[in-house]
Parts: sequence; C-alpha cells; structure tokens
Amino acid sequence: MTKGWARPRGRQKKRPPREIATDPIGAELLSYAVKSPAEVNRIDLDRFLVETSAEQLGSRAPPVERLLRLAMVAVRCTETDAQPEGWLALKRICDRARQIAKREVMDVLVTTANLAGACASGRDEEPHDPDPVAVRIRRDAYAAVHEALSIEPDHEAAHEVLGRIAFEDPERDTADALHAFLRAGGSPLVTYYVACCQQELGRFADALATYDRVDVGAFDRMGESWRREVFLENRAFCAWRADDLERAEVEFRALVDRWEKDLSLALDAPLVSLVAAGAGPFRDSLGPRVRRLCVHVEDRGLVKLFDTLRQEHDSR
Repeated sequence: MTKGWARPRGRQKKRPPREIATDPIGAELLSYAVKSPAEVNRIDLDRFLVETSAEQLGSRAPPVERLLRLAMVAVRCTETDAQPEGWLALKRICDRARQIAKREVMDVLVTTANLAGACASGRDEEPHDPDPVAVRIRRDAYAAVHEALSIEPDHEAAHEVLGRIAFEDPERDTADALHAFLRAGGSPLVTYYVACCQQELGRFADALATYDRVDVGAFDRMGESWRREVFLENRAFCAWRADDLERAEVEFRALVDRWEKDLSLALDAPLVSLVAAGAGPFRDSLGPRVRRLCVHVEDRGLVKLFDTLRQEHDSR
C-alpha cells in the first residue's frame, strides 16, 4: 500500500486549531491570527506578556499559557509555503515559553511538537523523497515529543502528536504511527487516525470496523469539517477492499451524489479511491459520473489515472 492513500490531496491546509477563546486574552489574540511569519517574528514577547497580564486584561492565565496560545493562533505560519520562516517564528515563541516553564513543561513540549508537525505537513508528498525543509522542521517535532514522553511515558496527548508526525513522515513506517495512536486514548480524531493507519497497512476489515466507530460530528466541532470527506471516501474504499461490495457501491454512489451537488466538498477528498472504484468494479454503474467529476475538479492527473485503470481493467 502506498503511504498517503488515505489522505487528502493537499488542497486543504492542515493547521492546528486556533484556540481563540472568548475571554480577554482571546480578544487580544485575534490581532495575531493572520500575521505573516515576519510579523510574528517581530513580536516583542516580553511586551506581549505585559500587555496580556492580569494587571492589563484581568486574566489569570499564566505566562506560559499565554505564549502557547499566541503560537497556536498564528495560523499563517503553519502554511506550507511559509516554511521554514513560519516554523522559526513559532519556535521562538515556544522557546520563550520553555525558558519560563515550570510545571507547564509538558504543555510546552507537546505544543512545540504539534506546531512543528503542522509546519512540516504537506511539504514532502512523495514517499522516500522528503523535502529537506520538512526534514529539519520534523526533526524539531520529534525532539520535543520524545522529550515529553521521556518525562511522562503514558502521556496520551504526546502519543497522539507523535502519531500524527509519524503519519505525515514519508520516511517513517505507518506501523510506527499506529503504535503511537493506540497509546493515545480513544478520542474521535485518534480513532480516525487509527483507521487511516490500518487502511494504509492493508488491514481493510479492521479499518472499516474502526471507521464505523468514528464520531463524524467531532470533525465539525473541531473546525476540521474537511475531514468528513476524507473519512467518507476512505470508509467506502475499505468496504470494497474488505469484500463488502454491496455496501461499498452504496457508499460510493452516495459520495458521487454528494459531490455532484457541491463540488467544493470533493476538493477536500483524496478521490483516488473513488477513481479506482469507478474504473474497476463499479465502472458500469458509476464510471462515467466519476470521470466527469474528475474533469470538473480540474485534476488532469486523476482523469489520466481513471483512463489508465479503465483500460487495464477492460484488457483483462
């Protein structure tokens, strides 16, 4: 199985949550949410701590928490085309938080790893051909999360971040990511990632059963509704590969109906599984509609893949 089969095509920017609360600090942080890496790098962190202190805003949030929230809302710094400047700007904030952290050291390390992983995400899309920038940033992510786990080996949030970093890393085996996720508790997102790992490892029946346990509504609550489209396509694919063809056809047909009504939803999905199904076992019932959908999303690679798979299937 090619690593990456169970993932979106990169059109959706994968960012950490903004975590802007409706408290005095949250209102203050809104002004930092869209700053460029250069602007974030110029923030006077000592002045920021003074301006967000209890004396100024009446908030009791400790300095480390305020710094980590600042890093988490600077979402433009996590965009693929902003690297490595984006990560360096965020790292400066995380390093300042680490300097003053006492009991909050785990929060600092896990947040650092999470942000570094988000900054590296999407830069290296071909297995075993990683982008050097992504490699350097991901190295910081691994260092932070491994330090966290050396302090608290059973820390579920740290294992979740480790799993996500390994899942995105083309140089790491998917089994490594799965092992981390299985130690990360049972949140909806972790359950989803466990299923994705099982799918990429070719364990389709296991993946299908795990996808069926995912609370899909959690994607909307996390502000990551785009994951719903990936989830729906992956689940249909696993039903097919687990030999439940009747269920697979029903689910693939529902997907085509859904995406024909709202083409923007299809842009968040891998579509590779749908193409393989439409050019293969469901070519008579869904083939023309699937190819037309690929044309409408303006992805020549998918159209070519569909035609190639269709020719191979017809020649058998």
